Amino acid sequence: MKKYFLGALSALLFFVCCTVTALAADRDVVLYLNSNKAINAGTAITLPTVPFIEKGVTMLPLRVVCEDILGGVVNYDGINKQVEVAANGNRIMIYLSNGKVVAQDQEYAMPIAPKLVGDYTYVPLRLIAEMLNCTVNYSAAEKKITIIPPDQQPGETNLQKPVAGIYFNTITRGQKLDYYDESHDPGGLELVARKWKVITEGGVLPTTNLQATIDSLPVGTYKVKMAVQNSAGVWSDWTESTLTTIANNPPQVKNLVLSEPYHTNPSIGNKVDFSYRIENEVWEDIVEEAWSYSWMENGVLRSVNGKPRAFFSDDKYTVTLKVKDGVGQWSEPVALPVTVRSGVSNSEAQFRFSDLLLGETYLNLKNINFNQLATAQINSFAKLPVKLLSSNNPEKIMQYGILYSDTVCGDAVLHYHHSNGMSERVQVNIILNNPNAETITVRLGHTGSAGPSWDILQVGQKAAEYYLTSGAEGREIILQPYQSVLVNTNDIAIKSGDTVTGFYDFYTEGQLQILVCAMSPTASVDDYKYLTQLNKESVHARGTFDEAKFDISVNFSGKEAEKIILGRADAYENYFVTGLDAPTGERVVNNGNYGVWQTITVTAPVDMGLLLNPRGIIFKGVLLFDGEACNVYSTYNKADSFHRTAGVVGYLKAGQKHTISYITPDGSDAPALLVAIPKSQWPNF
Repeated sequence: MKKYFLGALSALLFFVCCTVTALAADRDVVLYLNSNKAINAGTAITLPTVPFIEKGVTMLPLRVVCEDILGGVVNYDGINKQVEVAANGNRIMIYLSNGKVVAQDQEYAMPIAPKLVGDYTYVPLRLIAEMLNCTVNYSAAEKKITIIPPDQQPGETNLQKPVAGIYFNTITRGQKLDYYDESHDPGGLELVARKWKVITEGGVLPTTNLQATIDSLPVGTYKVKMAVQNSAGVWSDWTESTLTTIANNPPQVKNLVLSEPYHTNPSIGNKVDFSYRIENEVWEDIVEEAWSYSWMENGVLRSVNGKPRAFFSDDKYTVTLKVKDGVGQWSEPVALPVTVRSGVSNSEAQFRFSDLLLGETYLNLKNINFNQLATAQINSFAKLPVKLLSSNNPEKIMQYGILYSDTVCGDAVLHYHHSNGMSERVQVNIILNNPNAETITVRLGHTGSAGPSWDILQVGQKAAEYYLTSGAEGREIILQPYQSVLVNTNDIAIKSGDTVTGFYDFYTEGQLQILVCAMSPTASVDDYKYLTQLNKESVHARGTFDEAKFDISVNFSGKEAEKIILGRADAYENYFVTGLDAPTGERVVNNGNYGVWQTITVTAPVDMGLLLNPRGIIFKGVLLFDGEACNVYSTYNKADSFHRTAGVVGYLKAGQKHTISYITPDGSDAPALLVAIPKSQWPNF
């Protein structure tokens, strides 16, 4: 069941009900159905929202029960959609995605699933309260709910409240909190939990992670309230202290120079390195370095991201470095001019293939057009009987609905790629439905998903990487007759402009309906039954494609540089997979073979270097070379007359077979070349 998203639950975790002015001897809490009037410890209070009954079950906002009334602590895990509640010496876990509760290692199903009403998330009052050792009484005549906390129940002795006390020292923003904690329990019980409230100009921020909250706030002075809980589950009164943070200075890069023995100008193909010094707070780590280098080529400024390991033309280069500290501050960039002298120690191919760094940009300053190379001999090209369900149309979601759906049996792969074009958040749900009168078992294989993110290239690359590197044996899902389940239970809702991409391998011996749905984050899994099929656009692929997994065997001659074509129609006869768009019955072609897993086995008679040369305008992809992931990034430069740069993939050893696994990355242009260069030809490349 998918009912929650981070924005909606932020209200759950950060609203404050009201202030209770006194702790009366009678600690009963009295609530009234459909009324925001209540009594807490003898004091009249006003609730932010009202209790109500649904299907015979009393529902109340989670924080009202667990923290504001019972004095507990609530921690929300937005990634896994779960809430941890600690109160009265008990700990329970609430799983919002499926309505389950775990207490004392025992699993319970909620009588009513969590429910979002306005800005508040409701849960069943009786189940939660009684798991926290409270007694709940209900008077139908008065519509009155009475909660009796555990230390007020008959036969029990009232415990002394612990005492909270804390004093903060001034810290630099991002520094670990420095404080004296004088909290104690008069009865000698252990203190087991702390909760905090930070008073800001924008309001009160309740938290159980003070460090993270302070790190997220601007420099300044704040009032911080703390309460502590003892092992009997009793909370102290709030205490207050002042916490001051001062500015964190950004780091500085000093003395950037070429390292020995390269103080003098290097020659082409000389290995280079750099030395430098960083000034920063002594306690703070440098978390990232950003290198780049640039030069003028035929009157055009060329720039490459990354740290240069050698230079491959006798030009004047500018090497730039900046660094980022632990609070996200970047230093000012520092530039170092480097003049490369005439003379060649190594060609680019000799350098990069002799000192291999997978994914490194191959600059190709000799302007060799890889597309003009001879095409390698394909020994065999087998299309395997795997169905591909591809959901990439409409690529931009403009309304809730079914993005794609079809029924399959046997081996199937689901591939989806969608962006949110709406102003509100949307949940892309992968739903499996058993349309049979018998139980079926679904086995998952390779899976991989990425996003949501605004960076469509990064999402496409990472989803392919996670899919290619995942294990082939996944979990089993048992579907009862006509049952529907949500597969991607940990995915979060997509905000406007963000993109998600994913792959799932399924196998079932019975008929299985697979659906990709754009749904409200508060919808339940069965709400897909009320959705309509969305119309597709004119460009992107959507359909069910047969024989959508390739095994390709290639031999290189070893006499010259050769290419293997990927993602382009002329790669092989009938290379692009074809199929049917299930909702319309229209015959469709998957131009680019998006979602098709291609396994390429290559044999080299001599030692060779292997490159991946993207041929489109934009590309950010990945392949596996003998099981190792190699990420390649390339953009078309208008100064080039063709697509020049490539990514370093691997080293082919003479007489050995090497395996390459590849998927066209979503968000990128499809055409690409695998280029193999014999070692004897490296001086020319």
